[in-house]
Amino acid sequence: TVCKSWQFQSVAPTNSTDRVCTNQTVCLNTQYQSVAPTNSTDRVCANQTVCLNTEFESVAPTNSTDRVCTSQNVCPSYQYQTVAPTNSTDRVCANLTICKTWQYESTAPTNSTDRVCTNQTVCK
Repeated sequence: TVCKSWQFQSVAPTNSTDRVCTNQTVCLNTQYQSVAPTNSTDRVCANQTVCLNTEFESVAPTNSTDRVCTSQNVCPSYQYQTVAPTNSTDRVCANLTICKTWQYESTAPTNSTDRVCTNQTVCK
């Protein structure tokens, strides 16, 4: 017997027995091929990494590579979030506006909005 391209030899032939061919494992769509099949070994499938909700997918999985997850950027106290993270993009932060000496903070910043500075009234 000759094994087909989608099979591997699971039992080698002997003088008194024919070889045994077995269908190669097919990875699920939530898996990737971690070890390629050979003429005498089956492929090995591994589950794709699932990113945590504090991570984003920085490299998408392929049939033969796993997904890469990266920790989301955290805006420090002197910044605010200008773009929210998604499953495949990181959060974007920007520096908070610093009010000039002739201004006051008329609207306080939040995690996702900048502070608003307004000019002080000049008394006459």
